[in-house]
Amino acid sequence: MLYKWTVSRKDIKLVQQVCADQSTHEIFKERQKVNIKANKITVTKEVLWKSIFTCLLTTRQRSTKNRRINEFLKKGYGSISISQLSTLKEKQIEKYIARQLKGFGGIRRNKNIPNEAATIYQYLEDTQWELLQVINNFEKNKSNKIAERQLCNQIVLEKKFKGLGPKQSRNLLQMIGLTVYEIPIDSRITDWLNENKFFPF
Repeated sequence: MLYKWTVSRKDIKLVQQVCADQSTHEIFKERQKVNIKANKITVTKEVLWKSIFTCLLTTRQRSTKNRRINEFLKKGYGSISISQLSTLKEKQIEKYIARQLKGFGGIRRNKNIPNEAATIYQYLEDTQWELLQVINNFEKNKSNKIAERQLCNQIVLEKKFKGLGPKQSRNLLQMIGLTVYEIPIDSRITDWLNENKFFPF
């Protein structure tokens, strides 16, 4: 099925108004600084791992201020950092992460996340963190929407990156400051599009 999406001046003004309304929001300013203005990023193993784990945590659960996900990332993340996981045997990692999430409390998908995280972590170790090398070699200042989309798809198509689908792969790359054009689309965005009759999602 093909759709023809015609963008009118009214549509453009609506988007511009949203940008203007959110221009003082901390996340908006952070996106401008990291995703738009910064030409080069350098990501460490820990930054990549924390970003991946954040994506898994925020599937079906918000991470805004005072919510349990936000609290875990501030106070509980240290328990599942690379320095902790690297001391464990491969077979121990999933159960260990499960204990940390259950012990902290208030986190959804605490049975799925440990399996997804353990699978991803072991794949990164087995490939000597190849994804990290790809990210740090990505020439952001020469990027375009096609290159960004290909990188997102590379993550989506790797079966070992469990839990990182089309939305969360874009969340991940946006979070670390790599993408300019590719954005994650979730229910809040589709609700807004429907409300303003942009596109029938």
